[in-house]
Amino acid sequence: MSPTAGDAVQGRLPRPGPVFGLACLLAGLSVALAAMAAHAAGPQQVVRLQSAASQGLMHAVAVIALLRWATGRARWLVVTLLSGAWLFVIALVLAPFWPGATRFAPWGGSAMILSWLALAGWAVWPRAERRNAAP
Repeated sequence: MSPTAGDAVQGRLPRPGPVFGLACLLAGLSVALAAMAAHAAGPQQVVRLQSAASQGLMHAVAVIALLRWATGRARWLVVTLLSGAWLFVIALVLAPFWPGATRFAPWGGSAMILSWLALAGWAVWPRAERRNAAP
């Protein structure tokens, strides 16, 4: 989302939108999961919670940074990256309560991997719409 003329005059930035908000929620949840892993989890859950916390926080911060540059179709790749991170984290968090939840973790991980590869392609190989755009 780009600032409007009114925002520039008043010195305000536009509201970042729902993808930014979901990334912030994931970051907050990840910090809480890390605290649970350090203080409240049993020995069997510590590894899963630490993995969920690190992947969630890393990808939440990455999504927030990518939102600055991703435009057009690349924005959908960022949404897919965030969706994969949420799916991965939720699958690991729900595992103690629902053993079948872990079968969704590979889907989330695959979405993250494919999103990163597609974003790399987007960054390296310019399309006509980006070649003609002003920097």
